[in-house]
Amino acid sequence: MRKRAASAIIDTTYDLDFMVLTYSCHDPTVHKALGLNTKECRWKVQCRTSTPLDIVCTFDKNLIGRTEVGIKCNDQKVYPVGPSSGKSRLIEDFTQTWPFRGMAKGINEIHFVEVRLYHTGQEMWYPGTVLKQRTDGFFEVMATKQSVAGYLTEELYPFVNKKDLREYSTKKPYTAPERQLHLKVGAKDPLKETTLTADGGEDITRYFGRPTPHAKARAAEGAAPKTLLTVSKDRSLVTGNIGHRELMAYWNGEARAVELIPKRPGKLIGYGSKMWKIMIGTCEHTIEVERRHKISKHVTLLVDGEILVEALAEDIGCYDGWATQFRFVGEPCLEFEVWETDMNGYATNTQGRVEQKKPYSRVCFLNIMDMSNLSTAQLYIDGVEFKELALHQQAHAQGTISISPIAMTSQYHITVPYKVVKGSTSGISGGLNELFGQFGGGFGNNSNVVVNDPYGPERPSGIFNLFASCCGPQVPPPRAETGEWQQGEQSNFTLVDVNPALPR
Repeated sequence: MRKRAASAIIDTTYDLDFMVLTYSCHDPTVHKALGLNTKECRWKVQCRTSTPLDIVCTFDKNLIGRTEVGIKCNDQKVYPVGPSSGKSRLIEDFTQTWPFRGMAKGINEIHFVEVRLYHTGQEMWYPGTVLKQRTDGFFEVMATKQSVAGYLTEELYPFVNKKDLREYSTKKPYTAPERQLHLKVGAKDPLKETTLTADGGEDITRYFGRPTPHAKARAAEGAAPKTLLTVSKDRSLVTGNIGHRELMAYWNGEARAVELIPKRPGKLIGYGSKMWKIMIGTCEHTIEVERRHKISKHVTLLVDGEILVEALAEDIGCYDGWATQFRFVGEPCLEFEVWETDMNGYATNTQGRVEQKKPYSRVCFLNIMDMSNLSTAQLYIDGVEFKELALHQQAHAQGTISISPIAMTSQYHITVPYKVVKGSTSGISGGLNELFGQFGGGFGNNSNVVVNDPYGPERPSGIFNLFASCCGPQVPPPRAETGEWQQGEQSNFTLVDVNPALPR
């Protein structure tokens, strides 16, 4: 029996990545209310910024040896379907698939792709622009063709298969990143033959993780101002609302030790516990391990007060002690307020904002060697034991950051971006361009008169273009293959159309 859920489209420019927020595997030794010969497995899985999937599988083996199965996802019944009870016997293996699809790159970039069309019975590849990614896996593409008279015309194809698209520069197939979550329950022995895997391969328990900062810190940050960096008009100075030490910790996501609290086991009962407090970036996290149940070897791992893992060693693939690996995943965001730049490199009189993000991951490894004394457990972060980490120190009173763009790149590896506005000119060339426009030249300050540029972005044409090429700053053209700028600080441009309503 195979079932497939609808694809989830995730708006991300990075590779798709699963993160198991919670995993628990309980039997009657943990919850007596489950009854004998019962088991409950729960996964809470998130793929990037998608809505988490809360998958619960319940197994009940009756007296005659038949095992009934019940499966839910986000409180919705997956098996059995219909008005029957919450559990039923499996006749054949059950498989459920949850697909996830990320946003394809190059959307709305002119001629980023080539589309395969058939003309007079022959296969032809035409340059095209992907306008939209559909939820069914197809694309909406604007193809550029050449008519019999030699004119370039554009034609919209609203339903293009990804097999008919390829990247213009590399000729590689054009696809969106895709991943799948597979749940398989064996009909022969559901208690032992139940697996949840990523792409049908690796077990999902290898993807334990939590976001940083955690939910409480993000709620507090919602009322706080964002990390804002202001760039002067001549691009000689960058100021912000954050200090030097905080900026370095926030951008790099440094891991530092805060406190260690071990608890030895009692003389008669108890197995002890251990708590670590660490600082990642600008957020403090707590990691605690304990054994909550007296007659069970279930280990509970809590992160920031919430259960991350609660299972036996064999449930997470360990057969020598109890050990697991999990991650803290962060994505700091810097917001730059810059003076917008025209296509010739001159600063305009308007300001805009550009965001920069840099995802990172801090890998933690927890190892319990003695199940009767959890105070001896060891924690490693990025391969460094907790006691060897640098200590976190409270920041001294310091002013906000004030630094040059060159120093910021050297010290923090942060490149100050530009924001380019198409169709806008300024400076001496802008004045002459406006002058020619007054005499009927049609090249006003916000003119959309353009010519096709083989290098990619559209540029103003006519007399103004000739003057700008001689007297304006020498901005290197982007490569036709990749659309990237060739040298200097022109590598972080964000193109914005200030007058998209005008016909092209």
